[in-house]
Amino acid sequence: MSSFAHLKALPVDYVKIGGHYVRGVVDDPVYGTLVRVVNHIGQIMGITTIAQEVENETNLQQLRILEVQYAQGARLCAAGAAGRRGR
Repeated sequence: MSSFAHLKALPVDYVKIGGHYVRGVVDDPVYGTLVRVVNHIGQIMGITTIAQEVENETNLQQLRILEVQYAQGARLCAAGAAGRRGR
């Protein structure tokens, strides 16, 4: 709970939800709830949320359902591919 107190006290623009939790968003009810709650608190506070290590379509779809604003990971862009776009 102290992390939430810090979040409320500090002027932050975004919160990243760690890949450990994101990988379990579908299969683990505790991690799924944690991702949902962190995202919801971010929305209430006007803080952008970013899910890290999105590695499959199932997790990406669940994050969309939860309305997580941004995602990072192999499912979205293979390593090195972003630098080759537009060439």
